[in-house]
Amino acid sequence: YKSFISSSKKEVTRRYRILFKHYMTFLHETGVRPGEEALNITFDDLKYDYQKALYSIRITKGKIHSKKKSSYREIPLSKIAVDAINSIFNELWDIPYGLYFICDEKLLQPRVFLFRLPGKQDKRPQFEKQFSQLCNFYKLDQKELGYSLYSYRHTYITNKLVEGTDVYLVASNVGTSIEMIERYYSKLKSVMRSEELVGKFSNELNF
Repeated sequence: YKSFISSSKKEVTRRYRILFKHYMTFLHETGVRPGEEALNITFDDLKYDYQKALYSIRITKGKIHSKKKSSYREIPLSKIAVDAINSIFNELWDIPYGLYFICDEKLLQPRVFLFRLPGKQDKRPQFEKQFSQLCNFYKLDQKELGYSLYSYRHTYITNKLVEGTDVYLVASNVGTSIEMIERYYSKLKSVMRSEELVGKFSNELNF
């Protein structure tokens, strides 16, 4: 990815590609839907629980299954997701203490969007276009492989099921129904956890 960033012809392109790197990591670590859910996250949506020593983020837009304006879905952040967000603050906002400072001080600017550049808060990034450029850069056939930004969400859900995470917890965290999870991922779970069902085979089989 460093090569992709360094190939940028303009400084603004380079900065968008840095932001995009951390955006992809965030999607992969949270299962948040790309687009409306992720792009509407603001600094004020970042929370810290001092008792649990846990960072979380509130999803207030997109498919949150409620028509109330005050409704939201709160999800915990892994260390990798926290590191990605801190990298955004450090590299693009010049905020050395990152999440700690944001959650403690709020910067008094609650409507600052996380996945938009400083000075370009009124412009939504074209991350789908950047994803296509990234695939082309590495000569990946995006259409044939079926890759999209939603692939990060699918990967997150699949990984959690493979790890044995309760399906209700997974569904609640990603903002969907148990029925949808079971409909689209039950077969994957059985195949990918096959070792638990039939044991592990060596490379050579004796007949």
